[in-house]
Amino acid sequence: CSSDLFMCKLLKGYMENPTQMDAASDEYSYEYEASQQAGDRAVIYVNGIIDKDVGDEAERLFGLIDINWISRMLDDAANDPNVRDIVLAFNSPGGGVTGVEELGRKIVDIDNNIKPVYAYCGNQMDSAAYWLGSQCRSIGMLHSAQVGGIGVYIPRSEEHTSELQSRLH
Repeated sequence: CSSDLFMCKLLKGYMENPTQMDAASDEYSYEYEASQQAGDRAVIYVNGIIDKDVGDEAERLFGLIDINWISRMLDDAANDPNVRDIVLAFNSPGGGVTGVEELGRKIVDIDNNIKPVYAYCGNQMDSAAYWLGSQCRSIGMLHSAQVGGIGVYIPRSEEHTSELQSRLH
């Protein structure tokens, strides 16, 4: 969703229009799904930080997206006879690695054996998101999109870093 007045929640099925929220309200109003069917094309929105076994509250509070949900949406689209092809629309900095390799293999399997799977990035597709997108038949993106950057970030204390540096010299 593009505004603070909208709340999106990931549910099984295809996208419905987000429900506008009262800005003064403390209650969230959910009518949401993060995938839609546009004609004979299923679009699965991969928005947020990818992780495994994410709860609804963590999804909402921390901007996470559950890799299991993405997998279920792919299964639904792959098995839907009305869907000709699938687009994974990414806006994600990446996330955790658990389950990414397996989901990547599923993307390749669906693309090779059932129907085409494409990736699209209008903003960001990095790290785990890029790993998934790279398994699609092709990647479409805006010229200004940030795409790539598979790597590892490991925070270390200065003491630990100094010890490692002394071993390297």
